[in-house]
Amino acid sequence: MSRLVTPLERSTRDVHRAYQRPDEYLDRVAKYIPAEVVGGYVSLDGILASDSVRPVAAALLSFSGTAWAQTTTPEPAPVTPAPEAVSADLGVFVSAFTSSAGGIIFLICLVLAPLYVWVLARRAGTTVWKAQAFIAALAFLVWAYAIKGSVFFSNKALDAWTLAAFKVPQFYDPQVGAALLVLFSMVVAFYQPKAD
Repeated sequence: MSRLVTPLERSTRDVHRAYQRPDEYLDRVAKYIPAEVVGGYVSLDGILASDSVRPVAAALLSFSGTAWAQTTTPEPAPVTPAPEAVSADLGVFVSAFTSSAGGIIFLICLVLAPLYVWVLARRAGTTVWKAQAFIAALAFLVWAYAIKGSVFFSNKALDAWTLAAFKVPQFYDPQVGAALLVLFSMVVAFYQPKAD
């Protein structure tokens, strides 16, 4: 099974796949999720959370000026009110993702999700890939949040930004993650790409 969604109509340039039927709803649900990138993210996030890699990661990040942040905690610590210096601007939000190793891995995987779709489309010789690449990036974002990625779960900077912006003590909420995952998967599969 190809990881690319088969479009509704065929172009004359797409002769080698001209006799395939368009993907059904459940096929699109499976193909829109960048499972390989999500699996890689889960693995890397788990490796970063292990105690044996912390000294090595701290040393590597010290070269780039990024501080090593605690990536896992058994339970979220009670959030204290944000200091007055924390504002709700976008710069603070972006720095919350770039201030830890988990955040950097998240950003790399977020870029890899649409890039992976582009590579598959290039190998298949199809031009219908842009919408699926965008959906793959969104799907990765939803999955990373729903599986309790360390960048969302134990990021003090992100929690402080959420408190300042929305008066919510934590950015990560397991109920919101589960609901987002189910709703996104159900709704996104209604999109059927069309050739050209």
